[in-house]
Amino acid sequence: MTKKQNTIPFVIGHRGACGHAPENTLPSFEKAMEYGVRWVEVDVKLSSDGVAFLMHDDSLERTTDGEGLVAETPWSKLAKLDAGRWFDAEYTGTRLLRFEDAIGHLDAMGVGLNIEIKGCAGREEETAEIVCNLVEDGWPSGLPAPIFSSFEVSSLMRTRELLPDAAISMLFNDLPDDWRDICGRIGASGIHIWNESVDPGTASVLRDAGYALRAFTVNQRTRAGELKDLGFSGIFCDFPERMTGL
Repeated sequence: MTKKQNTIPFVIGHRGACGHAPENTLPSFEKAMEYGVRWVEVDVKLSSDGVAFLMHDDSLERTTDGEGLVAETPWSKLAKLDAGRWFDAEYTGTRLLRFEDAIGHLDAMGVGLNIEIKGCAGREEETAEIVCNLVEDGWPSGLPAPIFSSFEVSSLMRTRELLPDAAISMLFNDLPDDWRDICGRIGASGIHIWNESVDPGTASVLRDAGYALRAFTVNQRTRAGELKDLGFSGIFCDFPERMTGL
């Protein structure tokens, strides 16, 4: 994996620019780039036969024309699904992306990546292992090293074992009492937290602990400015054009 470093921008496109195009797809990446986004976040899961691809949900119904569970569906079937028509007829025929193909597209665009490891139940470590192996074997030299994040401690512990130098951020909806222990165990350098659970006191404690702080999902410019003033170094946004100049 490349050791190239780059300044991570304040605005990171959420699943591309998913307010404008179907999430976790090439059109969403293209929209993000159109709006000047230099980093995006994506979710990575495994098909039943171990293919890493971009998908948020455990089931197929919300973002494809398929049915059933991701973990029970082979890539040969997933690859044929329509992943765009649900969003708008304009995107009919949009396909799901294998993780390595997504990397290739982002490399061509010069767009950095936050990889959320989104393993289905019971596959948290397996998902991390496959993702890490793909990054180790094929990360483009022209892109900055990615950020790895997850809500699952086991996924990030496996990431740390396989990629000792990786930038790892723990995801929290709400800050648990044992957050220091969790972040210490995985060697986290960052914390990504639901923006509505952040108040000035929480921000102060996290900032003083030395973590890079990013909030999800922030679509109001006023809130983004508040978080920046509280010491947050980034936000994940569905509508990045709203944040121009921050």
